[in-house]
Amino acid sequence: MKKPIKKIGNKAENRVDSVKRGNPKHSNFFEDKHQKKEALKERIEFLEREISFLKDNLNFGEKARRQLEFSLADKERDMEELHNIINEFQIWNNAAKERIDNFESSLLFKFFKKMDDVIDIFPDKFSKKYHQLVISLRNLVLTIGNKHGSVNSDKRGKRILFINHEESRTGAPKVLFDIAKFLKKDYEIVIASLKKGSMSEDFKREFSKIVYPGSSRIFEFRKRYARHTLLEQKPDLVYVNSIVSHAFALEAKKLGIPVIFHVHELDLGFQTSLHGVDCKNFNDWADVFIAVSEKVRDYLINKMHCRPEKVALFNAFISSKEINGLAKQDNLIDIKRGTLEKRSTFLVMSIGSVCFRKGTDLFIEAGRIVEDKGYKDIKFLWIGSLSHRYQINDFFNRESHNCIFIGECKNPYPILKIADIFLLSSREDPFPLVALEAMTLKKPVIAIRNTGGMAKVIEDYHCGIVVDEINPEKLAEAIIKLYKDSKLRKFYGKNGFLTQCSKYDSTIILKKIKNLTEKIFEDNKNPGNKF
Repeated sequence: MKKPIKKIGNKAENRVDSVKRGNPKHSNFFEDKHQKKEALKERIEFLEREISFLKDNLNFGEKARRQLEFSLADKERDMEELHNIINEFQIWNNAAKERIDNFESSLLFKFFKKMDDVIDIFPDKFSKKYHQLVISLRNLVLTIGNKHGSVNSDKRGKRILFINHEESRTGAPKVLFDIAKFLKKDYEIVIASLKKGSMSEDFKREFSKIVYPGSSRIFEFRKRYARHTLLEQKPDLVYVNSIVSHAFALEAKKLGIPVIFHVHELDLGFQTSLHGVDCKNFNDWADVFIAVSEKVRDYLINKMHCRPEKVALFNAFISSKEINGLAKQDNLIDIKRGTLEKRSTFLVMSIGSVCFRKGTDLFIEAGRIVEDKGYKDIKFLWIGSLSHRYQINDFFNRESHNCIFIGECKNPYPILKIADIFLLSSREDPFPLVALEAMTLKKPVIAIRNTGGMAKVIEDYHCGIVVDEINPEKLAEAIIKLYKDSKLRKFYGKNGFLTQCSKYDSTIILKKIKNLTEKIFEDNKNPGNKF
């Protein structure tokens, strides 16, 4: 039972009166509280002093660290160490007479490695002097080797290092594969692949030397991987394929190695690959840029400020003979939900990675519109890998819908051969190989204006229909128009075949690239004769 409030109050009053009268029992109660308060206050003051002391130590440590950096970076100390390394080059005369390639692979490599360590610590202070020194030394070594007739490249032919951003069955890697295969007859080819993929086995069968330098989202790490790969492989020319591999172009130019930069991208590709990278000197990243379409060439000149004389327009290409040969391998194609025989249905087809840039959603929506308009016998088929960042619409693979997705296919050409229309639904695609592949198989192509270089080809040479805007309704209208007119489809298909064979075949473009490669080697014999 609770005590009455009045009694509790009386007890408290009695305690206060007791303290006033000097009762030791009750006075100790308040003295203890006061002592604890004072002790706590002293503890707080002590901790504040400790914090202040630690802050002072931290500031002192920061100052000491800076002073240490400055002392380590002192010109006399560092230059003394560097001079000791450079003194090793006094033996260059004897080494050049005996075997210049041993000289390069031992002393020069060790020197570069040592310099790399210094640059990693003091990038701003030494990078400029280092790059000038490396270029001078490399030119000196090559000059000495030429003089004594023992340069490594004379023994084995020129070495070209191709930078492949991924071994996937997509446009840029397929172009690199064909170029490297063609140049393999005259040059030593090394492939540096940043990522394995569905074409890995093809690369292994065709090329004897493939290295995997590694990749990273951190730009400084990418540059380091690139630099070490270049020092190990010692190429005479670096062929950078795709803007994704830009770190190799930067590091190769710092080492005085000529660079061909094959650009397959437009704005979206540049924004994704060069986010946060300083591109104000993009023009200096290569000796020559190859643009796959007029759109890409205009972008390099107007947006990236490349000098026009440094940008060569070589359109993307395919081998008509090879594609038509692969298309004959099968007459009956198993497509996930059953068997699709030749001419059994009207087939609209597309090939490419399932992603926003490729317009997979536009393809699906155009199929839905066509079906809603009552054209039940028109089927839509997409072949290509699925990006982990992209979600397919829920209705994409429903049994009731007219769209079918079968994933990546090693040989899609027998399927493309039995298609009636190729729908290029990309929002941005500089010059897609899949459209050329459809053209060489005599398929009319539907594309969207101002999304890349293919729309102009289709329109200029009457290879299909170009719609004016990114709109699935317009795509559906173009599909229905071709569905109703078989003569128009045949007309477009024939024009596409003739256009591809006469203008965009590998037999034409590869010779141009070989001539450009020879010109780069010739120009770099005399540094003053470069682009």
